[in-house]
Amino acid sequence: MQETAKDASIDWPLVNACKTAAEEHCPKELVSKVEGSLLKCLIHHKGKEGINANCKKAVRIRHMEQFTDARLNPTLLHHCSNEINTHCMHYHENKDKISGYLMRCLRDVFREQGDDDEEEEEKTSKKSKKSKKHKEKRKMNDKCYEAVGNELRSVEKSSNPAILDPEIRKFCKNAVEKHCKSRQDDQIECLRIKFSKGELDYDMECANVVGKLLREGKSDATVDAALDGACAMDMQTHCKNVPHGHGRKLHCLLALVDTEAGRQQLRSECVKKLEQRQNMWSRAEALKLNGWEDFDVVVQAVMKSEHRNMWVGILFGVIGLILALGCLCGNLSSRRYSEYEKLR
Repeated sequence: MQETAKDASIDWPLVNACKTAAEEHCPKELVSKVEGSLLKCLIHHKGKEGINANCKKAVRIRHMEQFTDARLNPTLLHHCSNEINTHCMHYHENKDKISGYLMRCLRDVFREQGDDDEEEEEKTSKKSKKSKKHKEKRKMNDKCYEAVGNELRSVEKSSNPAILDPEIRKFCKNAVEKHCKSRQDDQIECLRIKFSKGELDYDMECANVVGKLLREGKSDATVDAALDGACAMDMQTHCKNVPHGHGRKLHCLLALVDTEAGRQQLRSECVKKLEQRQNMWSRAEALKLNGWEDFDVVVQAVMKSEHRNMWVGILFGVIGLILALGCLCGNLSSRRYSEYEKLR
């Protein structure tokens, strides 16, 4: 399978299904020696008119396999070799086992790139006062960062991201069926909105996945299709001199939206989406989801949730149970002590 990932021309099911599409849209890639170039081209063009259903299905299957297991992605293996060796060493222990571990590891490191050095240093110094166990941000070189970002963008902006992303497929299947089945074109954004309203509180595994997606968007706004669609023009206008990646352009927009004068410069669509994302990020931090380490706004997030009565009820129930157990243990201890005194 890894050989066909490197050279799609020997992937007979794909070639047979997509021969016409490849000849029309990817003639150079058909004869190219660049690993993975033909599949990448077919993924890019699979939404074009005239491409038959069998080809679309074959490309979707290969895209799903490649996004699940990074060993089948030659571009990632080439550009991220240092990150794999530095941060994902467990991959080497199980390199012969089909697993999504390597891709999950690279996505985790990608998510950590959202804070620029200055903000990260400030947060680190604040946290170090509270705890000595601060996890340092892992570094990712620009080529690896761009390669991972390209993969995330290709999935987020595809026609079926909820199927292609293995974490959504595994943990959010029921939530997609319940809340977002009819929104085929933007199921990921649907999940984000349901998360912000507290409608995924019953399913914390799915909420955790959505939190990870939000973290990826904070690292690079262009992998968040809805945010990129709302703010791409503003980024080009107001942040064109800001280097791409590692959350820099997003920090540029957030600096503008934090002031009244800055808000006036941005389009209302972008301001609305940025404010929506800020609320989502705060909620993810409050729930202390994986990748969101700050826990400063728990009460606010719970009180904003549509299920706040349920959460408050659970909280008081737990407190009541602890008090009842404490009273019971106290009575038993007093009785034992009285019996001991009588024996003396």
